[in-house]
Amino acid sequence: MESGKYASVTDLAVAEKINDSYVCRTLRLTLLTPDIVETALDGRLNPAVELAELRSLPAEWSLQRTKLAVTVEYLATRSQPRCRSNERCPRYSGARCLGTL
Repeated sequence: MESGKYASVTDLAVAEKINDSYVCRTLRLTLLTPDIVETALDGRLNPAVELAELRSLPAEWSLQRTKLAVTVEYLATRSQPRCRSNERCPRYSGARCLGTL
């Protein structure tokens, strides 16, 4: 869509032969903060965080970090052990633990 090949989500969905609501849900992933994307791609994302949860995050980056209990300094501490908890994070007001402590 960014290149102008498709004028709308519907055009993209028709061309790819998929449901336009699926395209919309998938395109929401492009709004994730770079640090959350990096965490996921590095395999440091808590397995309890589901794709549906990532798709439902707000567009505002600070709210994404709050909801997933992520801060830049929190992610920068890569030498510390990973959180193995599937529970809510005690450090960040009960938000879902992202994976790195």
